Amino acid sequence: MSDKILICSLTLVLALSSCSKPKQTQVPVPKPESEGAAKVERITLVLSVGGGRGLAHIGAIDALKRKGVKIHSVFGNSMGAVIGGLFVTAPDADLTLRYRALIAAYQKRTEQETPLLRKVAIWLRLTGLEFENRRFETVMREMFGSANIENLPMKFATSYKAREGNTIRDVGRVSGDLAEAIARSANNPFIFKNAQLTYIDPGMDRISAVPVEDAFRVFKPDRIIAVNVTGDQLFHTQSVTCSINEVKLFIPVSTTDEELSGTGRSFDRLYKIGFDAMAEALTKITPGFN
Repeated sequence: MSDKILICSLTLVLALSSCSKPKQTQVPVPKPESEGAAKVERITLVLSVGGGRGLAHIGAIDALKRKGVKIHSVFGNSMGAVIGGLFVTAPDADLTLRYRALIAAYQKRTEQETPLLRKVAIWLRLTGLEFENRRFETVMREMFGSANIENLPMKFATSYKAREGNTIRDVGRVSGDLAEAIARSANNPFIFKNAQLTYIDPGMDRISAVPVEDAFRVFKPDRIIAVNVTGDQLFHTQSVTCSINEVKLFIPVSTTDEELSGTGRSFDRLYKIGFDAMAEALTKITPGFN
């Protein structure tokens, strides 16, 4: 009888003790938001110098947009600065139409500021399309709404050479008046009539012609996609440690009014060369561009 009472007492004690302790549950630890998410690759687009051949940059950029490649920053010199500036000021706009609008605005201002005899010669096609750097800068400033580089929808930089007495120094621009910076970078005496050589196109410099080195120093990207229309080898030092994908275009040197106006077969040919080369390159670039 006493054994039964002892067993019952123990059973009751165990039952009461189990009821007195709250039930332990494991609280799940939330994962950090970044855990498991793919790292977004920061890509800088580099656009080389190249005169009229640089219009192929338009096709190359359109191929990037078609594939949905997100560009975080652009470094362009000379014609690369012109096309890059048009792109970064309105990344979602039709780049060909923006270039044509720029040239049309320039031609209109030229007609307004040109003596009558000169106008007649232009209308009769006795002379070609001529560019004057200061006028080009003014037209770009109007088109860009007097934008400053640091306030653009996309990061942008360019460079040029500055003459100071008997010396020439490199000037990199990551802030300030966008139109001024582009006009100085594009100031090529072979394109611009009566070019003042205080600030000049940096294309004579092998490193600045395809500015991979400067682009890495300024933006520190994970990857650089460099469009090279110069016909020369891309050059950079070992200080550039990110991935580099060069899209090298072989285009004969030929700058015509038709090309520069953004119309006709010559322009279409350049556009297609740029588009096709970039589209092919993207199939070989990882991750996930193809």
